[in-house]
Amino acid sequence: MTKPVIIGTNVKFVVDANTKMISLFANASTASSPLSYLDSTGSAYQVPVGKSFYPIRVHGANSATTGNNPFKLWYNGTVDSLAGANELARFRNTEQGIINFEMGGPEIPAGNYITLENSTAGNVYSTMMGVETDA
Repeated sequence: MTKPVIIGTNVKFVVDANTKMISLFANASTASSPLSYLDSTGSAYQVPVGKSFYPIRVHGANSATTGNNPFKLWYNGTVDSLAGANELARFRNTEQGIINFEMGGPEIPAGNYITLENSTAGNVYSTMMGVETDA
């Protein structure tokens, strides 16, 4: 089992056989929001039984042509839904802005989906890098 280790202000993981980096993707228009992140197979990523997922970095870009564009990240046990969801993070960026954010490794338990909520006038394109490890 690998748990995050904080060294200074950085979160690090000691890699073992049951720990792997995962890339997740979401492209949510206002009409398709909320939308769960997809894995490399194009399926909604659900943290597997017996595992935890730790988001490390989020990249987000929007196509809105106005400023002050909010979007949020949530997690819960239902795909493409905010019902009973736990808020993970809030972002606000500028017109057609880009965000690169280090999450610091909050734990998302097994059985949960990570969902992007788009409140902007355009699309939000997002990539999330994280670590999946034994719970």
